[in-house]
Amino acid sequence: MKHKKFKNPIVSVLIVALIGFFTSISYIPHAAALKLTAKRIFFEGRTRSENLLIINETNEEQTYRISWEERKMGPTGGLKPLSQNEIDAMGIKASDMVKYSPRRVTLAPQQSQHIRLALRRPGDLPDGEYRSHLRISTEPKPRKNKGTPTGRLGATIDVDPAITIPVYVRKGNLEGSLNISDLSASMISADTLNIKFRMNREGNKSIYARTDMICNMLSPNAYILRSLKWIPIYTDTAYRQRAFNVKIPEGQPLCRSVSIRMHDADSERTILLAEGTTDVYTQ
Repeated sequence: MKHKKFKNPIVSVLIVALIGFFTSISYIPHAAALKLTAKRIFFEGRTRSENLLIINETNEEQTYRISWEERKMGPTGGLKPLSQNEIDAMGIKASDMVKYSPRRVTLAPQQSQHIRLALRRPGDLPDGEYRSHLRISTEPKPRKNKGTPTGRLGATIDVDPAITIPVYVRKGNLEGSLNISDLSASMISADTLNIKFRMNREGNKSIYARTDMICNMLSPNAYILRSLKWIPIYTDTAYRQRAFNVKIPEGQPLCRSVSIRMHDADSERTILLAEGTTDVYTQ
């Protein structure tokens, strides 16, 4: 059986025009469009209120929405959004106890706004750590586009990034400890090291580890290869795998050994959490 060919010229022109329109839609992310004054928020001890400052760092008016998200960390460090069934099975969460306002705000360029957070903790709350993630997202703005390189009309849709930060409610005397295992270092090129290790967490508290990777630590010529302000490991997971390719700075000696030192990033004191050293494998 032969299929009839579609020969309606008007409809054909409309289809081609629609295809051209939709293929001309572009997505323009705004780098550094939104700045926050905090990377994480803790309610512990007698703390019952906190403030988060949102800053519009673009040159245009922006509208931001604030909402809760529940996420879980896996061994690779990725944060997976939870399904509604998983959320229902969690029991009480930080989002059940922390109220915030406003929930939506429009800011002129370079303008800022305080988000007020208040804790309403139940009197019978069991000791433990409770976490939710506060999401600040920019409302996308569709715009008319005068034309495309091919001359077609189109539209531009700004897709702005969202930022999420963890909010903790902690009650009781919580403890967390860390150790490093499976540490290895190998030269993968003339000036680049591949460093791998596993962070192992114990206890009932999430940990933020300020991390230094040190070349030849016991040598007079020791130097820091790379520093990280923090590597988090949440109570969702007992361990976290990390891997880095690190370039040896020009003029510095090659590494015969690599050491990892982790300190508590949330303590005003210098508290060593974990350390480890390995010889460098040269292929």
